[in-house]
Amino acid sequence: MAVTINIPSQVKTYANLAAFPVSGSLKTIYIAEDTNKTYRWTGSVYVEISASAAMTWGQIGGTLSNQTDLQNALDAKVPTARTLTINGVTQDLSADRTFTIATGLTVGTTPIASGTIGRVLFQGTGNVLQQSSSLFWDGTNNRLGIGTETPSYNLDVVSASSPNFRIARTGATEIRIGASTLAGGGIIGTYSASTLNFLTNGTESFRIFTTQNIGINTTTDAGFRLDVNGTARVATNLFFDRSYATTFYGFNGNSRVYIGAPATNVLALYTDDAERMRISPTGNVGIGTTTPLVSLDIRTSNNSTITPLSSVPNDSTTLLVGNTGTNGILALGQNNTGQAWLQGRSRLGNGTSQPILLNPLGGNILIGTTTDAGYKLDVNGTARVQGNSFEVTNGTNKIAITSTQISCLAGVSVSDLNIVAGPISAPNSILGIGTTVSGGSTTILRLGAGNATNASGIVTIIESLRGFAPTSGTATFSFATWNGTINQTGGANGITRGLYINPTLTSAADFRAIETTAGRVVFGNLPTSSAGLPTGAIWNDGGTLKIV
Repeated sequence: MAVTINIPSQVKTYANLAAFPVSGSLKTIYIAEDTNKTYRWTGSVYVEISASAAMTWGQIGGTLSNQTDLQNALDAKVPTARTLTINGVTQDLSADRTFTIATGLTVGTTPIASGTIGRVLFQGTGNVLQQSSSLFWDGTNNRLGIGTETPSYNLDVVSASSPNFRIARTGATEIRIGASTLAGGGIIGTYSASTLNFLTNGTESFRIFTTQNIGINTTTDAGFRLDVNGTARVATNLFFDRSYATTFYGFNGNSRVYIGAPATNVLALYTDDAERMRISPTGNVGIGTTTPLVSLDIRTSNNSTITPLSSVPNDSTTLLVGNTGTNGILALGQNNTGQAWLQGRSRLGNGTSQPILLNPLGGNILIGTTTDAGYKLDVNGTARVQGNSFEVTNGTNKIAITSTQISCLAGVSVSDLNIVAGPISAPNSILGIGTTVSGGSTTILRLGAGNATNASGIVTIIESLRGFAPTSGTATFSFATWNGTINQTGGANGITRGLYINPTLTSAADFRAIETTAGRVVFGNLPTSSAGLPTGAIWNDGGTLKIV
């Protein structure tokens, strides 16, 4: 308990009250000679303590020639026994007017010099109370200032050195808090080989190890600058910086998350301490290459043969495209002969292939050309279909083309199978099969219209190079055979021809309707009478051929 007691230790006289000092002393009695009244200083004003000297002190005899005589007279009036009891302890106030409080502090006769209001008293040398020039108490705002006379906070510490504040436990580490010597800096930390732990609700939240690594929700220093045991979130941007490059992760106001590298740096992704993917400064993505040439450049060092369908796709495949709902995937790669390949297959090694749909919603497919001529499939160059058959369908009708025949399948009759007629010089438009002509007639085999204008050489409309070379047996070879049934009944009286040659001869130097350079011409089952035969018909008259 701090107790402040001011006991007058001297008396001063002045001509009148107006002559008193502007600021008095709590240890002095003041006497105005013109009125013989006594006063004391309260700290702010002079207050009269008696109507006259006689009322307070009684009569003082003798000659008072100076202040010493007055002091001696006053001393004689003070009782020899004066005591003061504080908190049950009685103190002697006689003699030099000093007393001892239970704390051992001594209030001396020398007054503390006037100074800044709020200075805190402390025990000085010789157990004498002294006031501090660095410790201030703001009784109005209940603030304590260390190193400042105007504390702005409950505890306000100001110091020219750093750190300013230390908390220590006996025999243990210490924490120091202060302002750095650098402008705007601050310090909080340990000054021994101990961690700095931060707690919330009595439980450690994170710590800074002596290696300067930070661990959140972990007490083990695993060697990382920041080690988070749990889920971490960065609200804006997260940067990883080195002397030559910076990588940053971020989130902007448009709800986009981004990861990138500034300036002309690449952004690379690593596994097992090896680069697996990178984005170049121009935005090209490279997988398996550090120099991506296009927007997405995927390379593999293994250019072996295509992985069999019976095996799970391996590194022979450059790219797999599929979904998690099915086992079907699209595999792309390049084999060891420099050929690129595309395969629909199962992602399982079960030997299953999958179809590949090209433009299933519409559009043309061009091979070897960049010009869309309007065909669903346009091949600029030689095309080959290898297999048992090649089917053409419009969704309802279907034909099959093989190396030996054209077959009419579902929904197709022979009259629907056409190759459009055109000039004889156009090889792909000479033959017409099942072509319907005017008049309702049907031609089973129709040769295209137009004229051959060759000045030399041989023009052949139908030619066969098929040979016949049996070495035994009775096989029969026919170049052209008609084995159809002719059955004209009722009123049918049309003409049936096995071979009909009907050219328009406008100018023919040498027209030969039928010619053979070898072999015989055999007529079998000729009519034996000319009755009813048209002009030009051949009939057998007893072994002699005759013409009507």
